[in-house]
Amino acid sequence: MAEPAWNADKGMTLTEVLVALAIVFIVFLGLTESGLVALEYNIQNLLREEGVRVTDAWIADSRSIPFATLNGMIAANPTVEPPVDINRRVRNLNWPYRITRTLTRLNPDNIQISIDVTWTRSGRTFFHQATAIVRSP
Repeated sequence: MAEPAWNADKGMTLTEVLVALAIVFIVFLGLTESGLVALEYNIQNLLREEGVRVTDAWIADSRSIPFATLNGMIAANPTVEPPVDINRRVRNLNWPYRITRTLTRLNPDNIQISIDVTWTRSGRTFFHQATAIVRSP
């Protein structure tokens, strides 16, 4: 009678090799999936950080506009300007961001500026908003 493979010095059987390969394959699939999830969150974080940078730049630019000019830009209260589409480079890809500026006259001496930035990733829309108040000199 032949000895079992684990008692013989002849090596592993084909069945043992296939079972070992199947186990390695299943472990590899799990590691691949966790790597893809980590990559997806990393890209979402990079896009959000870029959206925050875009919002901050637009708030800074809007705050540098003289009060009289802002006051003249308000046609209705609130005034929503047409959206502006820009592309920013994120991970060597041009990513579209849509910026909307809203001007609201709070009283004769104060104007509120709201900047909304939106972007889309994997069918979901994300946004970031910042608000500033400009006072009459």
